Amino acid sequence: MRIDLHTHVVPPRWEDFAARYGGGKWPRLEMKDSCHATIMTGSQFFRAIDDRSWSPERRIEDMDRLGIDRADHRLDRSDPSWRNRKSLRAEAD
Repeated sequence: MRIDLHTHVVPPRWEDFAARYGGGKWPRLEMKDSCHATIMTGSQFFRAIDDRSWSPERRIEDMDRLGIDRADHRLDRSDPSWRNRKSLRAEAD
């Protein structure tokens, strides 16, 4: 059995955390089309991603192609909730 222990899941849409909390370095997702996006940190390029990051069907197709039986999914650390958990928690309270 092959297990992928380093798989990231990115939500297909993010809130505008820079507008909500201030500051210019919040990550944001720029959708290029229905299958491709770019993660930006402020105005800087961070990472190009595709729908395997947010589509369970595409992720499973990729796992099948690579012979992976199981995956331990993690939220991507570029997801703003990783960067400002205290503020997000306070907002939720």
